[in-house]
Amino acid sequence: MSDFYDLLNIFNHQTNVDVRNRFIVYGIRDLGAELSPITMQVMMESIQNRIKENAGKGKATWLYLDEIYQ
Repeated sequence: MSDFYDLLNIFNHQTNVDVRNRFIVYGIRDLGAELSPITMQVMMESIQNRIKENAGKGKATWLYLDEIYQ
C-alpha cells in the first residue's frame, strides 16, 4: 500500500516548468496506465485555471488538442 501512496505523491512538489509561458505542451503518452489518469486530472485543472485567469483579464484562450483519441 505504501507504493500506492508514493505514486500519488509524485505531483506533490513544485514544478520546474515555467507554467506562465504562453504556449505549453503536455505530453503524457509514455506515462503508463497508473499515472495517466491522475496526470490528466492535474493537466486539466491547470488548463481550467489558466482559462479562468485569462477570462478575468478579458483575454481569449485557445486550446488545441492533438491526438486526443489516444
